[in-house]
Amino acid sequence: MKRPALLLPLLLFAVTGAYAQPVDYTISARLDDAAGLLRGDETVRYRNLTSDTLGSIWFHLYANAFRSRSTTFAHELEAMGRFDFSLARERDRGWIAVDLVESGGRVALVSETETELGLFLRPPLAPGESVTISIAFRTKVPSRFAELARSGRSFVLTHWYLLAHETKQNNCVGHLVPLLHRRAVNFRAFLIAEVDSYPPPTS
Repeated sequence: MKRPALLLPLLLFAVTGAYAQPVDYTISARLDDAAGLLRGDETVRYRNLTSDTLGSIWFHLYANAFRSRSTTFAHELEAMGRFDFSLARERDRGWIAVDLVESGGRVALVSETETELGLFLRPPLAPGESVTISIAFRTKVPSRFAELARSGRSFVLTHWYLLAHETKQNNCVGHLVPLLHRRAVNFRAFLIAEVDSYPPPTS
C-alpha cells in the first residue's frame, strides 16, 4: 500500500520577553518511522545580547545521552538502580550526528563532547552582532528510556534538534535537557512523515 508523505508544521514553543529576539530557529526534517531516524536541516540565527564578546556558541546534543552504556545518562540510571538502558540492544539506543556546519566561513573550529557541540567563531561575535549557522543532522530516536522515545511506530519527539546556548556546560543529567533562554526564542519546524493510506470503508 502506498504511503504518502505528510507535512506536519510543528510549533515547538515561542517565548517572548523584553529583549529583542536573540535566537531564531528554522528546522525541516523527514522521519523514517521504520528506522526510527530523523534527517534534518536547521538554520539558527543567533544574536549576541550580552555585554561580552562570544568566542564560541554551544549546542546541546540531547540524543547522544542514549548512544551507549558508557554515557553519563547510563551511569546515573545505574546509580538509581535502573539497568534497562545499560542492558538494551544497540538498535534500541539513540544518537544525534552532525553531518554539516556552514556559516559563511565564520566557524573556525568544531568541538564535540558527549552531549554538546561547540562552534568556535572567527572573528568572535561582538555584542549586538548576529551570526547565521546552517546545520545538517541525523537523529536516531531511542526506545522508551526518557522524553525522546519511540515504541513501534509511535514517537515522542522532544529535543531531537540542536539547541544553542552561550557557554559550555558540564556533562551531567541535569544539563541533558535544553535550557530556555530568558530572552525571546522563536522556532519554526516542519516535519515530513510517511503515513499509511488505507482503502476507504465500504458500506
